[in-house]
Amino acid sequence: MKTRTNKMASVAVAIGLFVGAGMLANAQTEIPWQGGNTNGNWSDAGNWGANPVPNSNAIRVTIPQATASINVDSDFTVNSVRKLWASEAGGSTSVISGPGTLTIDINSSSGTPPGFMNNAGTGSGSNGTVLEFDGNVTVANSGSARTSIEIGNNSANVVRFGTASMLTLNSQM
Repeated sequence: MKTRTNKMASVAVAIGLFVGAGMLANAQTEIPWQGGNTNGNWSDAGNWGANPVPNSNAIRVTIPQATASINVDSDFTVNSVRKLWASEAGGSTSVISGPGTLTIDINSSSGTPPGFMNNAGTGSGSNGTVLEFDGNVTVANSGSARTSIEIGNNSANVVRFGTASMLTLNSQM
């Protein structure tokens, strides 16, 4: 009986470790843009709130400022890009541009998060928020769910692709 109890405890521990590892593998890290250094380069850790440079499809990037100019100075991959600014008289615009390619891979089999670019600002009346991509952007989903764009809370909110952008879709929409 003692041997059987030990074996059952070992199986329970193994299942717990397996489930825990799966939860860690699906965990998302959120890193806010702070633009702390004057260069505005994506590759500069000083521009990011948690200081690692985001470059993994397990990382969600947030832009909490009313305006931001982010230079994608090399190739990077992230899980999502989300503008968080809630209200600004006259609206607000954040631009992500540069010579590098930003790959947004939501890596999801469940459709969560709902959008690969979530412009969550509420704006003020007709003054919405703008998230503009003016460079090379690849949208992908290495998972099995569909990929969607969510623009929240205000009909004046916009996700825009500028004249210098090259948009590549590698996902079901």
